[in-house]
Amino acid sequence: MIHVRDLVKSYPGARSPIISGLSFSVARGEILWVSGPSGSGKSTLLNVLGLLTDADSGSYRIDGVEMLHAKRAARTQVRRSEVSTIFQRGNLFAHLNALDNILVGMPTRSRDDAAAQLGAVGLADKANQLAGLLSGGEQERVAIARAAARCTPILLADEPVAGLDDRNAETVMDLLAKSAQRGVAVVVVSHDDRTAHVASATLSLTGATA
Repeated sequence: MIHVRDLVKSYPGARSPIISGLSFSVARGEILWVSGPSGSGKSTLLNVLGLLTDADSGSYRIDGVEMLHAKRAARTQVRRSEVSTIFQRGNLFAHLNALDNILVGMPTRSRDDAAAQLGAVGLADKANQLAGLLSGGEQERVAIARAAARCTPILLADEPVAGLDDRNAETVMDLLAKSAQRGVAVVVVSHDDRTAHVASATLSLTGATA
């Protein structure tokens, strides 16, 4: 589903690329755990995979279709239909309640399905709570439920268990594992080794000197 070859990404002013010559693949039903210290390029890689930023060179194919040289409209369509991203800070709509945040972008627009996703992350009792009033950990779990509810073939997660206790971290990783069991290609970037046990493959980034 995801095929990356010789990917290079640089930032202005850096002495060397933050991502240099990276190659890997993720099939449907697999979970790739990308580890590495802060500044190693984990979030940058996720932004490239999520079609939020361009790489300098190399190849990035989704289901056989090259993305790096695709037109903006085509990339936007693929991002909306093929890729769900769980951002580290949730990126929820603060003025909407937890349930309505899940309904945003959900194909079925089913309130029952959205409620089931909230229950899966242990937040059934927070359905009517405004997202802006939820704790950071609760917002992260709502974001994970929202991404899972979109049912896209690719699911990207940026530090999905950051700030969560062991019990809630296990709930989140179980949800990602169930997504993979349904045939989703999952990429998790995290320095937290609690995410490693569900991975079918690992990739370690070392980053570049700024």
